[in-house]
Amino acid sequence: MATTGLPLLQELFGSDSETEREPGVECLGVAKRKRARRRSPRTSEHATTETICGTRPCRDGVCAYNAVLLPVDGVPGLQRCPLFLSPLQQSALLQQLDATYFEHAGPEKNQVMAMGKLPDWAEDLSRVMQARLPEMFPASIASRSPLFNQMIVNRYAVGQGIKAHVDIKHRFEDGIVVLSLGSTCVMEFRHEDEEGALPVDVLLRPGDLLCLHGDARWHWTHAIPERTTDLWLGQPLPRSVRTSVTLRKLKPID
Repeated sequence: MATTGLPLLQELFGSDSETEREPGVECLGVAKRKRARRRSPRTSEHATTETICGTRPCRDGVCAYNAVLLPVDGVPGLQRCPLFLSPLQQSALLQQLDATYFEHAGPEKNQVMAMGKLPDWAEDLSRVMQARLPEMFPASIASRSPLFNQMIVNRYAVGQGIKAHVDIKHRFEDGIVVLSLGSTCVMEFRHEDEEGALPVDVLLRPGDLLCLHGDARWHWTHAIPERTTDLWLGQPLPRSVRTSVTLRKLKPID
């Protein structure tokens, strides 16, 4: 099914004359971020409470309230942007992905890939990431063009996960982003030279964005255990169907 970029972009992120907020409601800003430090040996986030309110204005019609990168403790080069997409934006993107790739396919289809020219929606998403988060990568990565030319969409049933791995080093450049949709999950990071060590756990909520570069991209494995419920700070988090969107840059073929 063909898709066009501009209508989807307007649906997801609004335009100069129309946003997802009700008339008269100012653009939201991150006003407070309170942390209760209950720290297990290698846990990257500790009972984070994010209060969303305030006055920061839109940038080019894009609501910027959630464009805040948080470094993940213990994993150099790993950053998380909480709620990069609002619930409304997530729903619109998931509907687009379902209609384009999964709705009319069999239940066995759970992955879509593209290389070279990316679909319009992925190009739009990349553009918005760069506009909202210009600091997500060092200049040596952020200045390349295109920033990404490989995309993979994965659909995870309840209980499914991924084994610990580092994205193929000889195939992909530095600088990778992962957008998590549909379900919470806990992703585990371990240094590749510390097999058996306690992982650094990262809680991914729907709409969260992960940015990996440097050590986090080259020397840390990431995994999602196969289970139906995650445990985070003593609270069970049942999983539902999860979709991830990963954008990467292919290395030139020798």
